[in-house]
Amino acid sequence: MTDQNPLSAQNGPLNLAGLDRLLLWGLGQDLSDLVLTPGQAPWFRRHGVFQAAGAKILTGEETASLLIEMTSNEAAAAIVGSGRDLDFSYEIGQRGQKKRFRGNATAMATGRSAAITIALRAIPGRPPDLSDLDLEEDLQKALFPPDGLVLVTGVMGSGKSTLLAAALRRLAETQGRHIATYEAPVEFDLTDPKNLKGPVEQTEIPTHLPSFRLAPRNAARRAADVILLGESRDRETLKSLIEAAGLGVAAYATAHTRGVAETPLRLINLFEPKERPAMASELLSALRLIVQQRLFPKIGGGRIAVREYLALNGADRRALQRLPLPELEGFLAQALKEKGQSLLARAIKAADDGLLDPAIVESLAREKGVKL
Repeated sequence: MTDQNPLSAQNGPLNLAGLDRLLLWGLGQDLSDLVLTPGQAPWFRRHGVFQAAGAKILTGEETASLLIEMTSNEAAAAIVGSGRDLDFSYEIGQRGQKKRFRGNATAMATGRSAAITIALRAIPGRPPDLSDLDLEEDLQKALFPPDGLVLVTGVMGSGKSTLLAAALRRLAETQGRHIATYEAPVEFDLTDPKNLKGPVEQTEIPTHLPSFRLAPRNAARRAADVILLGESRDRETLKSLIEAAGLGVAAYATAHTRGVAETPLRLINLFEPKERPAMASELLSALRLIVQQRLFPKIGGGRIAVREYLALNGADRRALQRLPLPELEGFLAQALKEKGQSLLARAIKAADDGLLDPAIVESLAREKGVKL
């Protein structure tokens, strides 16, 4: 960290004004995440690597007070202290522009007591243009089905939300379709009126609508053509996503999985055993595209997105629906070899092009059980 770090001149507790200065400084340093943990210095992440932001040690009182101020909710610290994590969004106004952050607050152990740790991720005001993401041509063509379900998967911090936001921006600026998003919280701003070709509305759960469960009915009442339904991380959200995809609209969502082939079964297994056959039939009928993305350090600086993807046609979906559930992953793995792109194949090409360290390719090969 440089001497310009505002924490180097910080006296006393870190208050909201000091946090704003720290976040704005971080944005200028191309830093993506800030973690505030009692008993430690603040941590910034730049290009996937964390480093301490100075030597100031935070206290539990500071993080609790910051959470209340950031959320404008006097009960926020008590909610987290009761054992519930809290997602929120935070904005800083600077010279007429808003700098936006996605936040999460979670209780943590500190010796014999508990405190609150806060993670903040920077969100660009506008998503990038799709052309800036170096998407493969066939993937870009498959990214915009007239109906059905598109899933973008990956671990935390792999750029899933950025990819989907860029895709929706392209739809908003080129097609006269009605786009409705349901997010917790809203991340990218898709509503720039200068370029829109159709209506775009972004709904935050639970601020504007109590739960994801209500999203399909709400989208149908609003006559939406394209729906983004946050992250498929629990049964309620996934059931709503499947229901939305069955409305004849294009539905988009993210999921936390580590490969295309494993994704459908991982999602189906979120349901109780007696629910799985029906949910599997509906999910597999709706699937149009699965994309898995990871970000790796790029030779020369920055990061590079490496993607695995598979588009599914009607014959693929019918074949999947006839299979016993344990055979889904094997079928998709074979289809990925025959008509998709594997993560390893793309990583090998990136290494051959001088963009990716060959050691990363070797690590991926070991993960996939493949000998190079």
